[in-house]
Amino acid sequence: MAQVKIGNSVSSKPLTKGLPQGSVSGPTLWNTIISYIIERLTVTPNTETVIFADDILVMIHGISHPAILTTLQKTFKPIEEWCAEPRLEISKDRSALMPMLIRNREDYKNNPITASWGLNIVSKMRHLGIMLDSKLEWYPHTQLLESKTLRIRNNLARCSRASW
Repeated sequence: MAQVKIGNSVSSKPLTKGLPQGSVSGPTLWNTIISYIIERLTVTPNTETVIFADDILVMIHGISHPAILTTLQKTFKPIEEWCAEPRLEISKDRSALMPMLIRNREDYKNNPITASWGLNIVSKMRHLGIMLDSKLEWYPHTQLLESKTLRIRNNLARCSRASW
C-alpha cells in the first residue's frame, strides 16, 4: 500500500507491480513503497537497519542466541506482511543470515524461521562492495580487493599487448 501525504490530505493506493529499472520516478516510487517497512523495522527493539537503494541490511543484537532468534522472528513478521499484500518476493538467493562471533551455527540452521525463509547461514557476505566477516576480520575483504585488482591488471595487460 502506497500512501502520499500532502498537507492534511492523504491518498493511498494498493500496489501490484514492481518498478522499472532506470526510470526517473523509480527511486521516488521505491521510497514510497518501502517507507512502511522502514517505519516498522526502525521501531523493532535490538535492531539496526541499513538501507541503500533496494538493499536492506538488518542487524540484530541480543544477550543470547535465543534472544536474537526471538528478535529475528519479530523482525520477519512485518516483512512477511509487507510482502504479502502487493505480492512482492524477497530474493532468497541474495538473502543470508550471518551470526557474528559464534562457533556453532546449528542453532541458526535448525531454526524454523531461517528454514521457512530459506536463509543461507554464511560466515561472510558482501554488502555495498565490502566483504563482511563473521569474525570481524579484514582478510576476506582484502582477498576481494586483491581479486578485483588482479582482474583489472589482467584486462589492462590484454589491452596493452595489442598496441605496445
